[in-house]
Amino acid sequence: MAQDTLENLKLVKNVKNKDRKSLNVFFEKYYDFVYTNVEYFFETRLAEEIAMDVLRKVISKINLFDKNRGCFKSWLYMVTKNHYIEILKSSQFKERKKIEYKNPIIFENYEYKEQLDIISDDSYIKFLNIYVNLLEETDRDIMMKRFFYNKKYQEIAEELKINVNIVKSRIRRGKIKIRKVFLLQDSITDEDCNILEKIFINCLNQLDKKSETIMIEKFIYNKKYKEIKNELKIDINIIKNCVSKSKKQILKFIKSSYEIRNYMEKTFLIKNISDDRDFLLKFFTIISLNFYKE
Repeated sequence: MAQDTLENLKLVKNVKNKDRKSLNVFFEKYYDFVYTNVEYFFETRLAEEIAMDVLRKVISKINLFDKNRGCFKSWLYMVTKNHYIEILKSSQFKERKKIEYKNPIIFENYEYKEQLDIISDDSYIKFLNIYVNLLEETDRDIMMKRFFYNKKYQEIAEELKINVNIVKSRIRRGKIKIRKVFLLQDSITDEDCNILEKIFINCLNQLDKKSETIMIEKFIYNKKYKEIKNELKIDINIIKNCVSKSKKQILKFIKSSYEIRNYMEKTFLIKNISDDRDFLLKFFTIISLNFYKE
C-alpha cells in the first residue's frame, strides 16, 4: 500500500489546524489531481467548479482522514468519486440535455513519475485494470498507452500503424463503456453483489473443471491469455476457444432461468440480455470488482 511522505502528512496536519498558508498550499497541490478525475464526466467550466467544491468538502472533513488506513491521495480520490457520483445521480443533472465530453483524463497532464505515485496503491491498480479489461484487446492496448503512459494520439497511431482517427474513435468508445460500468457498479447494493456471486458460482458449475479454472483466471484475476497459457501449460488457441464456448454456456444457462434472467436484466438496467453484447463482460466485471473490494 502506498505511503504518504512526511511532507504530505505535515501538510494534512496543518490543514486540520486551519493554518491559512497551508490551506493555500493544499489547494495548489491537489487541485489538478481532483480536476483530472472529474473532467472525465463534465465540461470544463463545471469540472472546475466541482473540483473546488470537492477540495472545500475535503478540508471540512479532513479530520476523518486516518493515515493508518491508507494514503491521503487514495482517501481524496474516494471523496472525489463519491461527490461526482452524487452529482451524476441528481435530478438536476439528469435534466441536462447534453454533456460535453472532453477527453476523459485518468492520469493525463501528469508527468510519468507523478502517475506512478498516483497508482502506486495496489487496490487502485487492480480496480483500474479491471475497468480496462472491459475492452477488446486492441482497444485496451490503446487506452493503456494513452492514460497510463501518457502518449499522444499521433504517437499511438504510429506505434500501432493505424490512422490517428481510429485511435481517437477507439478511445472514445472505450471511455463510454468504462463510464457505463463505473456508474452501474455504484448502483449495485451489497445484497445484489451477494446474489450475483451465487449466480456466478452456479454459472461456473455448468462448466467442466478446466473451463472453470480458465474463466476464473481470465475474468476474476484478470489475467491475459499468455499468462494463463504459461500457468496452465495450455495452447493459447485452446484457451481462447474455451473462453468463447464457456461464455456461450453461461449465457445459455442465464437465459434458461426466467428468475435469473429477469433479475439480471433488472440489476444491469437492460431490457433484453440478448440485445446487450457486453452483458457478460459487465457481469464478470462487477464480480471481479467485488472480489477485490477492501
